[in-house]
Amino acid sequence: MCSSDLVFYLSLSLWSSGKKGIAAAILLLTLFLLPWIPGPRIEMLDVGQGDAILISGQSGKILVDTGPPSFHGGSSPVTHALETVGIGDLEHIFLTHFDQDHRGGIESILARHKVKGGIWFREEHLFAKNAVRVLLAAERAGVPIRFITDQNSPTGFKCWLTPFTEGNNSSPLCLAAPSSQTSILFTGDMGSAAENWYLTHIHPFPKARILKVAHHGSSTSSNFAFLSKTGRSEEHTSELQSLAYLVCRLLLEKKK
Repeated sequence: MCSSDLVFYLSLSLWSSGKKGIAAAILLLTLFLLPWIPGPRIEMLDVGQGDAILISGQSGKILVDTGPPSFHGGSSPVTHALETVGIGDLEHIFLTHFDQDHRGGIESILARHKVKGGIWFREEHLFAKNAVRVLLAAERAGVPIRFITDQNSPTGFKCWLTPFTEGNNSSPLCLAAPSSQTSILFTGDMGSAAENWYLTHIHPFPKARILKVAHHGSSTSSNFAFLSKTGRSEEHTSELQSLAYLVCRLLLEKKK
């Protein structure tokens, strides 16, 4: 049982016993304190059209994808997001593929943040458009390049690669589990061809508490068979959204 579950059941118990004000206060306090609670965390950073996901665990902070570049000069959206929440050094950066909305912010990050471990991606992505920009930025910052394989990935990650070496279907499937109760399955921008390949070739199929849906929820990805296999065939909201919803419900009920 995770922390949000404990808060929910405690508040529900207090609500049922007539202590509605206390229940609402606990939920409201948790809502504000949740971003500062220490321990393994998975945070979806607001970078506009693109992906940037920060995993904080025992092995340090790992950034999965870096969102788009800045289109107006200055730092990229992901750099702004990291600095807004006080993130300094990173252990690793993991790029699922080299589309601009997934790797565009890396030059800004490497100019302003120390990356101690390395930048990880598939070796085949060296031939992707604009890969040279990533390599030059890594060289300027003195950050090593590391290649993801079925046997080699950042600490806390397990990755599987398809035989597709170009385009969105080359995105690896990766399971990250910074703790026994916190896990997420990354899919990059893979389409149905890659999803079907993974369904056929990975046994047992990895399951996680959170599924990062492929290609931003595009209709070309996340087919029913794939969602069912991951165990994430239903819509799930984040802990923060769930707590906010409960607070509003309890406060509205209290006014009746």
